[in-house]
Amino acid sequence: ALRPAPIAEVRTALVERHSVEPERAELLAHLSGGRVGWAIARAADAETLERRAEILREHRRLLGESRVGRFAYVNALVEAKKKDDTVITETLDYWLSFWRDVLLAASGTAAPPTNVDLADQIGAIAGRVEARRALSVVRSIRATSSRLSRNVNARLAMEVLLLDLPRL
Repeated sequence: ALRPAPIAEVRTALVERHSVEPERAELLAHLSGGRVGWAIARAADAETLERRAEILREHRRLLGESRVGRFAYVNALVEAKKKDDTVITETLDYWLSFWRDVLLAASGTAAPPTNVDLADQIGAIAGRVEARRALSVVRSIRATSSRLSRNVNARLAMEVLLLDLPRL
């Protein structure tokens, strides 16, 4: 079976063989989880990291929003899904990656975050939520992804998830 490549190898391949600038290569290597092909494909797509940054910026903003603000976000997301069927799945994948990093930081592990460019923000949130709470968010995001794969109502699933998110 193929195993994920070490992060350092992915970074080196991106820089040396694909002329990706080192900082971008570092981030892509971490986000890839050792999947070289994924990293190469994303390096060629300038919009990927911009879209990810926007999704995670919105997510951090949502953590401070009221229910009304959170439901307005869900409404916009469901509308966007009509044009791009992958938008909710992509959003949940990025949120899961972010909260996994928060969980690791809140647990005090030495594991490097996947979202290395957001380490400060991850650390700040990890300082405000217990590891148990971060784990609960990770589980809620996974459960929502699973429900959506079984064709439940996207609006309802996302509203329930956003009610589960901590208010920070």
